[in-house]
Amino acid sequence: MSTSTLSRRRKPNPAATNGDDEGKGQYDRPPSSNVLPLDSTSLSSQFTYSWLTPIMARSAAFLSSKLESAWDQDKAQSLVHATNEVVGSFFWIGGACKVFADVSQMIGPLLIKVPLSFSLQRNGATDNPPPLAHGLLLATSLFGLATLTSLVHHQFFWRSITAGVLARTALISSMYSRSVRSMLSNVSLIHDISTDVSRVEAAARWFHPVWSAPIQVSICLSILLFHLGLSALSGFALFILVFPLQRRILGRQFQIRKRIVKLTELRTRSLLEALRFMHFIKCYTLEMPFLRTEELSGIRAVQNVQSANAALASSLPVLSATLSFISYSRSGDFDLAVMFASLSFVSALATAHIVLAKGSFADHGCLGLIATPILHLRSALLVKSATFEWEPVDESASPVFNDEQQGRETARAPFALSVVDLEVSRGSLVAVIGSVASGKSSLLQGLVGAMRRTSGEVSFCGRVGYCQQDAWIQRGSIVLRDVCLEEDLSDFPEGDQTQVGEDGLTLSGGQRRRIGLARALYFDGDILFLDDPLSSVDPRVGNHIFQNAVLDARAAGKAILMVIYDRTLLSQCDRVLCMKGGTLVEEGCPSDADQSYVLVEPEAALLGKRTVREETVSRKEVHESGPINSATWTTRKGEHGEVYRTYLRVARGFLSVPTLAFATLVMQTFQILGSRSLVWWQSDAFHRSFGFYQAMYAMFGLLQASATFCLSTVVDSISSSVSRNIHDEALKNIVHAPMSFFQATSRGAVVNLFGKDMDSVDNQLPSSTRTLCLTVATVLSSVAVIVYFQPYLSIVAALACIGYYHFYQMCRTTSKQLKRIEANLRTSLYSHITESLNGLQTLRIYGRVDHSVAETNRLLDLQNSASFLVATSERWLSVRLDLCGAVLVFSVRFLHAIWGVSHTRRLSQVALCAVLGVGNINPAQIGLILTYTTTLTQMAGLLTRQLADVELQMNSVERLGHYLDPVGQETPSTTKDPPAEWPQCGAVSLKNVSVKYRAGSPDALQSVCLKIRPGEKLGIVGRTGAGKSSLVNCLMRIVEYSGCIEIDGIDISTVPLKALRSKLSFVPQQSVVFGGTVRSAIDPDDQFNDGTLRGGANLSLGERALLSLARVLVRDSKIVVLDEATASIDSETDEGVQRGIHHEFRDRTLICISHRIRSVLAYDRIAVLDGGVIVELDTPLNLFDRGGLFKEICVGGHIMRKDVVGAKWGY
Repeated sequence: MSTSTLSRRRKPNPAATNGDDEGKGQYDRPPSSNVLPLDSTSLSSQFTYSWLTPIMARSAAFLSSKLESAWDQDKAQSLVHATNEVVGSFFWIGGACKVFADVSQMIGPLLIKVPLSFSLQRNGATDNPPPLAHGLLLATSLFGLATLTSLVHHQFFWRSITAGVLARTALISSMYSRSVRSMLSNVSLIHDISTDVSRVEAAARWFHPVWSAPIQVSICLSILLFHLGLSALSGFALFILVFPLQRRILGRQFQIRKRIVKLTELRTRSLLEALRFMHFIKCYTLEMPFLRTEELSGIRAVQNVQSANAALASSLPVLSATLSFISYSRSGDFDLAVMFASLSFVSALATAHIVLAKGSFADHGCLGLIATPILHLRSALLVKSATFEWEPVDESASPVFNDEQQGRETARAPFALSVVDLEVSRGSLVAVIGSVASGKSSLLQGLVGAMRRTSGEVSFCGRVGYCQQDAWIQRGSIVLRDVCLEEDLSDFPEGDQTQVGEDGLTLSGGQRRRIGLARALYFDGDILFLDDPLSSVDPRVGNHIFQNAVLDARAAGKAILMVIYDRTLLSQCDRVLCMKGGTLVEEGCPSDADQSYVLVEPEAALLGKRTVREETVSRKEVHESGPINSATWTTRKGEHGEVYRTYLRVARGFLSVPTLAFATLVMQTFQILGSRSLVWWQSDAFHRSFGFYQAMYAMFGLLQASATFCLSTVVDSISSSVSRNIHDEALKNIVHAPMSFFQATSRGAVVNLFGKDMDSVDNQLPSSTRTLCLTVATVLSSVAVIVYFQPYLSIVAALACIGYYHFYQMCRTTSKQLKRIEANLRTSLYSHITESLNGLQTLRIYGRVDHSVAETNRLLDLQNSASFLVATSERWLSVRLDLCGAVLVFSVRFLHAIWGVSHTRRLSQVALCAVLGVGNINPAQIGLILTYTTTLTQMAGLLTRQLADVELQMNSVERLGHYLDPVGQETPSTTKDPPAEWPQCGAVSLKNVSVKYRAGSPDALQSVCLKIRPGEKLGIVGRTGAGKSSLVNCLMRIVEYSGCIEIDGIDISTVPLKALRSKLSFVPQQSVVFGGTVRSAIDPDDQFNDGTLRGGANLSLGERALLSLARVLVRDSKIVVLDEATASIDSETDEGVQRGIHHEFRDRTLICISHRIRSVLAYDRIAVLDGGVIVELDTPLNLFDRGGLFKEICVGGHIMRKDVVGAKWGY
């Protein structure tokens, strides 16, 4: 696209300033047809999930508007009621299914007594045995009941999960929509979406089990009283006594978990900040602890509590049953059918007991927490003059790199801005001047709504364009207008359609500024706010932009308010506003400003709290990077077991698997012996008293509980080792990846990797693994008991296992891929939210808020389509597994129906018994077989689901495991550390240094040869993209190069990266200040004492304003590299800074990149780069006298020969 075309074409934008009409489309209208294809499917298809085809979620915008409408109808009602209006009917049908399923499940154990009684009667216990048809009808009825229970139960699961997803969608859409139009903190919104909304989704799954648990308890107790009489109360009393203990255990777990959530949030914020400033971190070799040690301690404590709770839960049914059976046996009755049926109800009672204990700690206030940030939607347009104030900073939530620094935080009032009446007429250009921290940028940000208004109003007549100082560049294609980008476009691989990285990482600082200005001008607003758009460009380009872009816009009738540091441009402005200490102190014509413009007091330099995020990248790097990678993670190729080998390798314990298997075997052995003791009890196998058998039954229960605790401890130990090692290794490899990795990878994707995936490895995978081990043990023991007593049942069990395996294989691959797709779509959603919030000011000004909301809704819909498929595929598998189990139970009970046939009955029946190898069987064994068969059907289905769940959780291990191997790591050194005193002199030598970012791409530097003498001050100048930053990156080994670079005679390629970068001091183009105190900003690693730091704080006027320079001072490096360190400060402050630099760095080698030629005129030599080659190298005066590119740049910046001559004497 040509520049002339852009100049002629105006992008239509009929939206008003408030953007109410912008972006409205399909997401603001309810869908015209049912999104879920339930109305067009049959009832049987709904219950069996045969309708599982690609589906789309209900539109996020429709759900959001429904939530907003329900809440707006009655402001007094809570968000819970409003959410209920959105998903209530769908959700409560699931609750009804839950109650029906619970009642049906209670009937199943109750009917265990019926086949036992039938078998006893058929074996001659009565004179009139029931007919065989009764037994067959009984088996068929039980099969039908089991099938119906399964279908209804999974309807409850599916509806609960679906309702949670719908509620989550409505809340995220509403929160995002409201927040981007309000003053809500970005960090608060991200935390609410990632944490509180997820709790709402989880609460939807737990809500029905919690309120239905008392119903289960009542039914179980009633049936036990019917079977055992008052003897049941003795066992129930144990549940009542243990409930406070279990509640206390769970309470401890929830307390620790809350603390872990805060630590995880703090770690995630620190990681996000570190990724944003990775170039700075690499140059300063900062350490990043990320609070992982304390977090892991909390996770291990939670796992220990869970292990204790699991042991208590496994022993409670046995002890309760023992008490009840002791009391029951003393009554004189000993009905084995009653005892086996009662065992099932005692187990069900224990399950309901655990749910009640957990439900008492459910966070019912999560919706209330979410209601606070989305309650009020403030207007973004104000009228009249105003005063503004930044939101107070939550110091306790500020991520820092050293926990000890938090104790040094001091309370400080937020920065306030006072503005008198200001009128900017059409067609005028108003300059805003002032020293650092005087409030120039805050003035513009207050006018566009980025600061909180405390009084007055501001009104705009027309549309507003905004170019912020720290240019926000969205991942995507460049929008261009005439801002001197033609030469840059010729180097971009796809011209103006080149994909740029997140925050424009693949662009140089000057390119980002000019693209931001192009966007403001191309928007064709009536009012333009330009925050220092010329600071990162050379004088020639800056003058061209000012004359052809800014002044032309004024001529077109635009009202322009522009922050300017170059005082030579003030004469072409109509009015000048002078800021001081957050107040507009003077207003007048440019000639008056020249005489009265003064600096602020020294203390004011430290008042501005600015966190600047920019890294300089050569335009060649844009060419090499190609299309930017989205947030989709590639997984390992190879065989299926690779991820499990990775897991065991990271666990670093060759005895882990044998120890786990042994603990599982011991635990299940005690469980089998406990059940077997009931048979011995009934038959009096050892001819001992009832007390002996009662004690034996209780003893095996306690031993089983102890073994369960040991098993859980082994699982927790393995999981803790995996969590620690996989996090540390993956983070280490990512941090040491080259900068090209961070330019091509979304920060949101990395944060999601160490957020959601790490949480899965820390918490979900250990729980799933523990359940899987217990389930495997139960299934194997059930099969062993059944086959031991009736070997022929192994045929039926084998057929059932074939069915289990068949359905599992059908679902496994599909579910795994669906989970991957869902994770990638979730990453895209969070990346978009994070990215749009970083550029929220720009979105508001351009009226693109509604467009961003629509994009959020679109990404929500895409993620929901995958989420629904995941949830439905799980129900699809569960229904079929339960049907296989029902068939197995039916087969057992069908065969038991014919066991009672006498050997003197019909020949066909006798032959059938002979073929099957059955005759009379002990009724106690029948009860044991029926109990284990029922357990097998439940556990076999659970086993298959747990296998699928563990495999899905292993996706997180797979994604993290991708970074256990080096990912394009920075080239390591080949020798040991240099001498401790290196470098002593500070001599730098470059010999034929060339940089090629990728094979086939142009050279960013071409055979550069340069020798810098010890203590020399060398200035590096050149047009944007000439290779200046590439030269610095080579010196810091941020990029690899060909040729040789020596410091004091030592080849830096042989020096370890940490040792090299720790010996050099680097100030980036724009300062990086992490959250924390001024002290922590100067000394992030807390390496220096207070005396050293106070020496750096008592600098002269301009030096106080630059914490990054203070950071260099305390490092005391022999070589200092400044990359546009003073680009964003005014000229007067820059003069003070340069005086401080020449004084403080008089005995150090100084390399300074600068577009501001006046800043380097006093340097010993100046190197002029153009196209990656040093075209001129000499003293400033010689270069000026010689003519050439340097003189051309000086003339463009209004620098005469007398300025060059006088510069040296000025310092």
